[in-house]
Amino acid sequence: MGDRFGAATGSVPSAVTDRASATVPVDGNAGPLPVQPPGATPNGDGGYLVDRDGDGHVDAAWIDTDGDGDIDRVAYDDDGDGRIDRLLIDRNGDGRVDVYAYDQNCDGSVDYMLTDENFDGRIDGETVDLDRSGSVDTRYSDTNGDGVMDTTEYWHPDPNPYAD
Repeated sequence: MGDRFGAATGSVPSAVTDRASATVPVDGNAGPLPVQPPGATPNGDGGYLVDRDGDGHVDAAWIDTDGDGDIDRVAYDDDGDGRIDRLLIDRNGDGRVDVYAYDQNCDGSVDYMLTDENFDGRIDGETVDLDRSGSVDTRYSDTNGDGVMDTTEYWHPDPNPYAD
Protein backbone atom coordinates (compact mmCIF):
# COMPACT_ATOMS: atom_id res chain seq x y z
CA MET A 1 0.00 0.00 0.00
CA GLY A 2 1.27 3.48 -0.80
CA ASP A 3 1.58 6.47 1.48
CA ARG A 4 0.16 9.96 0.96
CA PHE A 5 2.95 10.70 -1.55
CA GLY A 6 1.98 7.74 -3.75
CA ALA A 7 5.22 5.97 -2.84
CA ALA A 8 5.70 2.67 -1.06
CA THR A 9 5.06 2.93 2.66
CA GLY A 10 8.13 4.17 4.53
CA SER A 11 9.76 5.68 1.45
CA VAL A 12 9.78 8.89 -0.52
CA PRO A 13 8.97 9.46 -4.19
CA SER A 14 11.60 8.06 -6.55
CA ALA A 15 12.03 11.54 -8.05
CA VAL A 16 13.60 12.51 -4.73
CA THR A 17 15.98 9.60 -4.34
CA ASP A 18 17.21 9.15 -7.90
CA ARG A 19 19.32 12.32 -7.89
CA ALA A 20 23.03 12.29 -7.08
CA SER A 21 23.91 12.92 -3.44
CA ALA A 22 20.26 13.07 -2.38
CA THR A 23 19.94 12.44 1.33
CA VAL A 24 16.41 12.73 2.58
CA PRO A 25 14.76 12.06 5.90
CA VAL A 26 12.79 8.79 5.77
CA ASP A 27 11.21 6.44 8.28
CA GLY A 28 10.91 9.22 10.86
CA ASN A 29 14.62 10.01 11.13
CA ALA A 30 16.54 13.05 9.96
CA GLY A 31 19.43 12.16 7.65
CA PRO A 32 22.83 13.80 7.34
CA LEU A 33 23.38 16.65 4.91
CA PRO A 34 24.75 15.26 1.64
CA VAL A 35 28.46 15.72 0.94
CA GLN A 36 29.36 17.68 -2.16
CA PRO A 37 30.49 15.40 -5.02
CA PRO A 38 34.04 15.31 -6.37
CA GLY A 39 34.69 18.17 -8.78
CA ALA A 40 32.40 20.63 -7.00
CA THR A 41 33.46 24.22 -7.67
CA PRO A 42 34.08 26.40 -4.58
CA ASN A 43 31.81 29.46 -4.73
CA GLY A 44 34.16 31.72 -2.73
CA ASP A 45 31.91 31.81 0.33
CA GLY A 46 32.72 28.39 1.81
CA GLY A 47 30.19 26.58 -0.36
CA TYR A 48 30.20 24.67 -3.62
CA LEU A 49 28.37 24.86 -6.95
CA VAL A 50 27.79 21.78 -9.07
CA ASP A 51 26.73 21.12 -12.66
CA ARG A 52 25.45 17.54 -12.14
CA ASP A 53 24.31 16.92 -15.71
CA GLY A 54 27.15 18.70 -17.56
CA ASP A 55 24.92 21.22 -19.37
CA GLY A 56 26.96 24.23 -18.22
CA HIS A 57 24.39 25.41 -15.63
CA VAL A 58 24.65 25.10 -11.85
CA ASP A 59 21.95 22.72 -10.65
CA ALA A 60 23.11 22.02 -7.10
CA ALA A 61 24.66 24.17 -4.40
CA TRP A 62 26.21 23.50 -1.01
CA ILE A 63 26.00 26.74 1.00
CA ASP A 64 27.61 28.02 4.21
CA THR A 65 25.15 30.74 5.24
CA ASP A 66 26.71 31.71 8.55
CA GLY A 67 30.42 31.73 7.60
CA ASP A 68 31.51 29.09 10.12
CA GLY A 69 33.01 26.84 7.44
CA ASP A 70 30.28 24.20 7.71
CA ILE A 71 27.70 23.58 5.00
CA ASP A 72 24.22 24.28 6.36
CA ARG A 73 22.11 24.45 3.18
CA VAL A 74 21.99 22.17 0.15
CA ALA A 75 19.80 23.11 -2.82
CA TYR A 76 18.95 21.26 -6.03
CA ASP A 77 17.41 22.47 -9.30
CA ASP A 78 16.08 19.16 -10.62
CA ASP A 79 14.55 20.33 -13.90
CA GLY A 80 17.04 23.03 -14.98
CA ASP A 81 14.62 25.97 -14.79
CA GLY A 82 16.82 27.95 -12.39
CA ARG A 83 14.48 27.51 -9.39
CA ILE A 84 15.25 25.45 -6.30
CA ASP A 85 13.23 22.24 -6.32
CA ARG A 86 14.70 20.65 -3.19
CA LEU A 87 16.17 22.41 -0.18
CA LEU A 88 17.85 20.69 2.77
CA ILE A 89 18.66 22.83 5.81
CA ASP A 90 20.75 22.17 8.92
CA ARG A 91 19.41 24.87 11.28
CA ASN A 92 21.45 24.02 14.37
CA GLY A 93 24.82 23.04 12.86
CA ASP A 94 24.83 19.36 13.86
CA GLY A 95 25.26 18.15 10.26
CA ARG A 96 21.75 16.65 10.05
CA VAL A 97 18.82 17.76 7.91
CA ASP A 98 16.35 19.69 10.09
CA VAL A 99 14.19 20.96 7.23
CA TYR A 100 13.59 19.22 3.93
CA ALA A 101 11.43 21.14 1.42
CA TYR A 102 10.49 19.65 -1.94
CA ASP A 103 8.75 21.03 -5.03
CA GLN A 104 7.82 17.67 -6.56
CA ASN A 105 6.22 18.98 -9.75
CA CYS A 106 8.77 21.81 -10.24
CA ASP A 107 6.14 24.56 -10.38
CA GLY A 108 7.88 26.88 -7.91
CA SER A 109 5.72 25.95 -4.89
CA VAL A 110 6.73 23.64 -2.05
CA ASP A 111 4.63 20.47 -2.21
CA TYR A 112 5.83 19.07 1.07
CA MET A 113 8.21 19.87 3.87
CA LEU A 114 9.57 17.63 6.63
CA THR A 115 11.01 19.16 9.80
CA ASP A 116 12.95 18.08 12.88
CA GLU A 117 11.59 20.87 15.06
CA ASN A 118 13.14 19.64 18.32
CA PHE A 119 16.63 18.89 16.87
CA ASP A 120 16.46 15.33 18.21
CA GLY A 121 17.10 13.54 14.89
CA ARG A 122 13.44 12.58 14.42
CA ILE A 123 10.99 14.01 11.93
CA ASP A 124 8.22 15.59 13.98
CA GLY A 125 6.50 17.87 11.50
CA GLU A 126 5.26 17.41 7.97
CA THR A 127 3.53 20.04 5.86
CA VAL A 128 1.90 19.00 2.59
CA ASP A 129 0.13 20.51 -0.42
CA LEU A 130 -2.13 17.48 -0.96
CA ASP A 131 -4.18 18.93 -3.80
CA ARG A 132 -1.15 20.46 -5.60
CA SER A 133 -2.83 23.86 -5.66
CA GLY A 134 0.35 25.71 -4.72
CA SER A 135 -0.91 26.28 -1.16
CA VAL A 136 -0.05 24.09 1.80
CA ASP A 137 -3.26 22.51 3.09
CA THR A 138 -2.26 19.78 5.56
CA ARG A 139 0.04 19.62 8.59
CA TYR A 140 1.01 16.42 10.41
CA SER A 141 2.73 16.68 13.81
CA ASP A 142 4.33 14.36 16.34
CA THR A 143 3.23 16.36 19.37
CA ASN A 144 4.39 13.90 22.06
CA GLY A 145 7.77 12.98 20.52
CA ASP A 146 7.15 9.24 20.17
CA GLY A 147 8.01 9.15 16.46
CA VAL A 148 4.39 8.82 15.28
CA MET A 149 2.51 11.66 13.62
CA ASP A 150 -0.42 11.99 16.01
CA THR A 151 -2.16 15.20 15.01
CA THR A 152 -3.39 16.33 11.63
CA GLU A 153 -4.62 19.77 10.66
CA TYR A 154 -6.36 20.55 7.36
CA TRP A 155 -7.01 23.99 5.96
CA HIS A 156 -7.69 25.43 2.55
CA PRO A 157 -8.82 28.84 1.30
CA ASP A 158 -11.38 27.15 -0.96
CA PRO A 159 -14.34 25.88 1.13
CA ASN A 160 -14.63 22.81 -1.12
CA PRO A 161 -11.19 22.30 -2.74
CA TYR A 162 -11.85 18.82 -4.11
CA ALA A 163 -15.14 19.54 -5.87
CA ASP A 164 -15.20 19.07 -9.63
